[in-house]
Amino acid sequence: MKRLLVPFLIILTQISLMAQADKDNVVIGVIHDIYVIYDDTNLGYAQKLSEGIKGDSCIIFGSKVSSSGSLWLKVATIDTVGYVMAEFVTYDKNKVKPLGNIFSNVSVTDYIKANKNNWIIYKEKLKQERLEKSEKNKQELRKYIEKNEIFIISHSFPESEYLKYPGFKVSIFNAKQTKTIKYLWFTLTSFNPVDDIVATKTVQAIGPVAPLSIGDYSFDIVFKSNVIEYCKITSLKIQYTDGSVSQFNKGQVETIFIKSKVLKSYLENATL
Repeated sequence: MKRLLVPFLIILTQISLMAQADKDNVVIGVIHDIYVIYDDTNLGYAQKLSEGIKGDSCIIFGSKVSSSGSLWLKVATIDTVGYVMAEFVTYDKNKVKPLGNIFSNVSVTDYIKANKNNWIIYKEKLKQERLEKSEKNKQELRKYIEKNEIFIISHSFPESEYLKYPGFKVSIFNAKQTKTIKYLWFTLTSFNPVDDIVATKTVQAIGPVAPLSIGDYSFDIVFKSNVIEYCKITSLKIQYTDGSVSQFNKGQVETIFIKSKVLKSYLENATL
């Protein structure tokens, strides 16, 4: 009986040490973009468990390559435990092992249960980090918006229904706190398939567009040509109701595009 007991105790000790070694392999990662956590790595039938914001931290338990060839990480955040695509996480790749090896003797749930107090403290720390980063992002966005005069939220050159000539649609945001836009002049340039200019035209949009407000404009037909491949906004001129004028050249126009969800975030937190 003693002969059997000794090897058995040795095996138990080895398993315990392996489990502890697995836990020591757990590393911290930082999400560098908006992310989604799924319950599986196959997006064909995976269920979304939660989503988070840029800057969230997470515990990484290991990696897995899906059937499609994408690399996924098994992570735990303040919200849940699941899989997130590795491309959204910054982490030490040398420390993260494949899921086939890591936690071979202890599950993620067991790990969290065994470290309950530390896990609670860690989650509270992550919540505080998220609040601080969220507030910092709001402040940076506010500064970015308020240092500019105008933003282009969206624009397109839709073809007319019958003649197939390009029109022009644009949505702008007046970022000025105290000035109302009276007129806008958009200079548009069309190009053929080999990138040569076909024609240039300036269209006028009439306000008023109040401070921190959006203006939408549409022009049915801007260019009449069958060789146009694409069009661009190449300059912008603004006149305010106080008589002041601002002008933007091609390079400056390219810096004033903004995503609607970013603008929405600013407007939801703006205080006039």
